Amino acid sequence: MGVDAGSTVAIAVLDLHGRVVRVESHREWPVEGVVGAIASYSPVVIACDTNPSHSLARSLGSVFGARLFFPRRSLSRHAKMLATRNSACRNPHERDALAAALKAFGHYQNKVRQTEKKARKAGVDAEGIVRRVLFGEKMAHALRR
Repeated sequence: MGVDAGSTVAIAVLDLHGRVVRVESHREWPVEGVVGAIASYSPVVIACDTNPSHSLARSLGSVFGARLFFPRRSLSRHAKMLATRNSACRNPHERDALAAALKAFGHYQNKVRQTEKKARKAGVDAEGIVRRVLFGEKMAHALRR
């Protein structure tokens, strides 16, 4: 999940295959509203487009026990526009949240594919194993559970 904080708060939710599930923004959106909007997705990764990460991303990561992702360097406007060029974002805040989510997905994509492949081979729930691995559990340990 990507988040952009400011006077307008935006979220972008991707599934574990990188497909956009939800993009939304609201002016003066309180943290409780953001939490309520994303709670049903059980986010594994909370991403932002800035380094250092902003306090909203850290707070959401803490609330959901999710891994915090932020780029080594803040994403440039050009990079965010390029990453989201095929997506319908209503404003720059949604674009920034989606770019953050896509950047995090790209970072973890190989780990997700590898984990899914091994989980299917072992005949276990791939999504559950992927979630545990992204939370930091060793793949072999997650598969044995």
